[in-house]
Amino acid sequence: MKYIKRIIDQIIKFRYLIALVVLIAGVVLNLNGSSVSQWTTFGNVSVAANGSSANTQNTGVLFGQSRGIRTDEWAVQLPYYLSQAATGEQLVNPAYGLSGQNMVVAYNAPVRDISIIGKPFNWGFLFLNAQHAISFYWCFKIIAMLLLAFEVAMILTKRNKYLSLLGSFWITYTPAVQWWFMQHLGDITFYSLSAMVAIHYFFHVKKRWQKIAFAALLVSNIVGFVWVLYPAFQIPFLYLLLAYFIYELGVAVKQKSIKLDGWFIIAATVLLAGGIIAWTGIRSLDAIKATLNTVYPGHRISTGGNLQNITNFFRTLTDPIISLVGNQPIAASNSVELSSSLNFLPLIVMTLPFTLKRAKIKENILGLIAVVLSIVLAIYSLISIPAIIAKVTLLSYVTDSRAFQAMAVIAVFASIWYVGYIWRERETFKPWVVYSTLFIEFIYFFVLIFKSKYNVFDHVALLFILFFVMIMQLELFFEKKWLFGGMVLLFVGISGFMVNPINQGLPTIYNTALAKNVEKIVAQDKNGLWLAEGNNYLNKFPQIFGARTLNYVQFYPDKALYAKLDPGNKYADAWNRYANVNVNLVDGLMTISSPFPDQLLINLNVKQLEVLKVKYILGGNDMKKSLDAAHINYAVKYPLDANGNEIFEVER
Repeated sequence: MKYIKRIIDQIIKFRYLIALVVLIAGVVLNLNGSSVSQWTTFGNVSVAANGSSANTQNTGVLFGQSRGIRTDEWAVQLPYYLSQAATGEQLVNPAYGLSGQNMVVAYNAPVRDISIIGKPFNWGFLFLNAQHAISFYWCFKIIAMLLLAFEVAMILTKRNKYLSLLGSFWITYTPAVQWWFMQHLGDITFYSLSAMVAIHYFFHVKKRWQKIAFAALLVSNIVGFVWVLYPAFQIPFLYLLLAYFIYELGVAVKQKSIKLDGWFIIAATVLLAGGIIAWTGIRSLDAIKATLNTVYPGHRISTGGNLQNITNFFRTLTDPIISLVGNQPIAASNSVELSSSLNFLPLIVMTLPFTLKRAKIKENILGLIAVVLSIVLAIYSLISIPAIIAKVTLLSYVTDSRAFQAMAVIAVFASIWYVGYIWRERETFKPWVVYSTLFIEFIYFFVLIFKSKYNVFDHVALLFILFFVMIMQLELFFEKKWLFGGMVLLFVGISGFMVNPINQGLPTIYNTALAKNVEKIVAQDKNGLWLAEGNNYLNKFPQIFGARTLNYVQFYPDKALYAKLDPGNKYADAWNRYANVNVNLVDGLMTISSPFPDQLLINLNVKQLEVLKVKYILGGNDMKKSLDAAHINYAVKYPLDANGNEIFEVER
């Protein structure tokens, strides 16, 4: 055991050097965690290592499995990032439709704008090629999150370095964070961890240059946090950060440890962050307004209470199963929406009155903030509140499902604090409290297991996981620290670490005959307008290589396009939304519909290709019949491949 401790001590001591080496190695080896290999299954892309054969598949997956359900990542966000790399990371990417699209509002895409100071995981796009920039994104974000989570755990556990190392993995590989890693919750968790570190050390370091350094980190955090532009997650974590800042500021004022220069640095931090946000915001104002004025998502008013099925509170037990069957449909939901965390919130709520001494409250305020906020979010997800209260508290922006997942992450912070507290204050509880609480908790989860509406979860497996968690909690209270740590790592490893694959490169994007032909055409004709017909996934493909594409995933409507297609705004309720824009060429009248909230279907009359000046069409063999019937001259630029893809050039 001493030998193991010595190794861990060395890892902790040299963690920043180790992190740097791992980051460089990861980028050099071109590693990433994207589910990009789904393009072989859903994107109908012919995969060939040499670009000429449609039979040899090289998905690039080294470990784990890609997740088809993560379409927001591999079919939306990844193409956005690669398109930015291909077009020069402009604020408004001209490759999107007739009007272009503002990329600040588009999933934190990399933009050569001062706001990139708040998106450090995108810095690779400033000096690396597209594939290695994606690798930098994944490697930097996961490594930095591990380091930041360690520091936050050190704060919560009052410098328990072994528990903090465990907490580092526990937070980073929380299933909800990993399923949302490249999207809003992953970003918000990253910025929240970083902001907590910056705030804490700003008030605790003595030297002025150190305070300035942590203030600069906070500027980056504030800018990045704001431009996530997803209030459903931002609001809960904003409460956490404000409470944390107020506490630290209050302590500093009471102890008279903050001097005039400290106040000046705080003011400068707010002004600098605000100035950067304002500069980008003014230039993106039209896009922000357009996004807020969409039919979907627009400004949704939530009052909570829609997660009325109490079985939602057994998600901790389902996380390991979800990671193993995450590509399968799960009743009326999916693995992303059902992801949660390993947290001990029920245990904390039931035992805290018996374990927390009144004299210890002040020194444990930070942990108690996380506990209280977790309880509030859990209640809000179950019980509706008056609309006026929802608006005043800004919870009107937070849907019940997002409140629950925010709670899942914040409850991990609370759990790490509570473990550290129990281990410091061993004498504060009696065995009967532990046994009676665990018995109640066991019965509670046992009932939830058999009330579950998600039939994919085998009851025997869930009972096994329940026993595992009960034993883990016994080890917590009776200080079987190494066994507890091992069980947490095993649980987190299966439920969180297994979520995303480890890939080398993006072969399913770039090493294909189709990709090489699209690249060649775009290189010769940068301004030619493309249309991806039919397939719901290929409409994202041409833009990856910088092609101007008529249909894509729109965050807000393309005014120039719909002014031509629907000048009377007959279909405005359909097209005024965030949506995957799919186009079918038809002989009849043009119609626009929204079969699902985030889907748009345009049945486009073939003759309108001339009106829109479409030059290239990516589609299948049926396209020939439509073009021939409309007497449109065309040339085949890429012959029909084994997966039904073909490129036509409209000749005028």
